[in-house]
Amino acid sequence: MSPQPKPSWWKRARHVPGRLRTRLWLMMGRPMPITSQDRKVLETIILPKVAAEHHRVLFVGCEIYTAHYRTFFRRNDYHTLDYDPAKQRYGARQHKVGSATELDRYYPAEWFDAVIFNGVLGYGIDELAGAEAAIAACRTVLKPGGLLVVGWNDRPEVRALVEASQELQHGLKPVVFEPLGVVQTEPIDVVKHVYSFFVKEEAGRQ
Repeated sequence: MSPQPKPSWWKRARHVPGRLRTRLWLMMGRPMPITSQDRKVLETIILPKVAAEHHRVLFVGCEIYTAHYRTFFRRNDYHTLDYDPAKQRYGARQHKVGSATELDRYYPAEWFDAVIFNGVLGYGIDELAGAEAAIAACRTVLKPGGLLVVGWNDRPEVRALVEASQELQHGLKPVVFEPLGVVQTEPIDVVKHVYSFFVKEEAGRQ
């Protein structure tokens, strides 16, 4: 009888408590991605394009499934921000704990080449005042000509925030994201996730 193959490390570790198993997995540098279509668009199209064309990048909002995003930005000046101190482990080496509504307190004005603001509206920032403050802060820390990617689920309450936002119409202009050929994607997958793309206008053109 031929010997049975040994089970994989992950199968061997299935009896290890969940939090410890997750920490070991992350220490080994293994990704824990979400396999939804909207994440596939983000991870195979948007992030590689941003990493290739923008040096200093801010990603707002961290979770276990975003921990491997740092691998996209090994050659970039990559920063992350989240209000929850426990999420720091999933962020970049250059991580700050704080609210997206006040991110311009943590970073200099006109400092980032790109800001990725994904999955925050409707998940912690639920009111128009907070949405306006966060978008205005993103605009402040972006360089003129910098890229803002806003990812949001097309639910009525979130769409209302996006459509009512005056900050998205002040100093920010919709821009075609070339790999996708659109300024805003159609809702993706069952969660109806949408990516909207903006460029910060040069001074004097606002």
